[in-house]
Amino acid sequence: MRRCRVTRLVASLTIGTMAALAAARVQAAPPYNITVLESTPGFFDLPLRNAVADFAPKLNLNVKIVTVTGGGGLATEFEGGTGDIAMVGADTPLRLAQANAVPGGVTIIGTNMTNMLYALVAKQGSSYHALNDLKGTNVAITGAGAASEVVLKWALKTKAHMDLSAVRLVPLGPPPTILQGIIRGAVAAGTVFSPALDQGLSQHSVQMVFDFRDYRYAQNVFMVRTNEVKKDPEPLRLFMQAYNEAVQRMYADPDYTLSAAVKFWGQGTSQDVLKSELDFYMKDEWKETRFTRELYDACKDVLLNSGDFPTGNFPSYESLTQNAPHA
Repeated sequence: MRRCRVTRLVASLTIGTMAALAAARVQAAPPYNITVLESTPGFFDLPLRNAVADFAPKLNLNVKIVTVTGGGGLATEFEGGTGDIAMVGADTPLRLAQANAVPGGVTIIGTNMTNMLYALVAKQGSSYHALNDLKGTNVAITGAGAASEVVLKWALKTKAHMDLSAVRLVPLGPPPTILQGIIRGAVAAGTVFSPALDQGLSQHSVQMVFDFRDYRYAQNVFMVRTNEVKKDPEPLRLFMQAYNEAVQRMYADPDYTLSAAVKFWGQGTSQDVLKSELDFYMKDEWKETRFTRELYDACKDVLLNSGDFPTGNFPSYESLTQNAPHA
């Protein structure tokens, strides 16, 4: 009987040792290193920052965010081989796919927003209250080829029925710079988004000319190189898993969400403004993390009516999504 107990003890210790060694091998596995290019960061990237800080490490991911001003600049960087994932307006992967600019093509693996992001604002007290008031003026965008330019041209054509040459577009960089340019009178109006938008409105320094945020559009998607996702989909699948887990936590735990907003975007911003921004994004932007066909259709409408996008050979929904890994 004693011999049986000893045998069972040895077997138990052996199994435990093997399990510990297996766990150690898993823990010792090198992490996946991923670089995410982000076009003109803003409050909208809060789920991404939460994913990188709190969820990616648990999935053995080491994620680095590199910011680039404007979708045009990001497209150039990505086309040149920089970054593994790009978070950028949907027009960028569609342009790259249409031009066959990336060997093997591009794949959209998810989305960060489901509505347009911008608002077009002018200086408080100015005569600019509607799109048609801006004929012959200078209007600021973040950068040439950026989503801010695309949606503005779409609105001028489809909502104001204006010729696209009726205003002069001026690339001024990030929203805080645009906001100051509007207040100083350097431009008649400009496209801004949170937190600069909320700050300008709360301080009564600007007035609304056109609010894009009521319209559907994949303002930011996650784009990857198709050859890379075919070669090894696992790190990209894990990235979207981390992102989805971050979004789920944000909706389940308002205290966590507010704390993260204060951490990443609360410098110099009142808590009332932060809560206002969160209300908008939680209601209209972050719930859906997939690039759905409905979003594709909305993007197609915007791009083909922007007057700045080739109408032939428009990439199909299937060509952009069929290789996306399933989280």
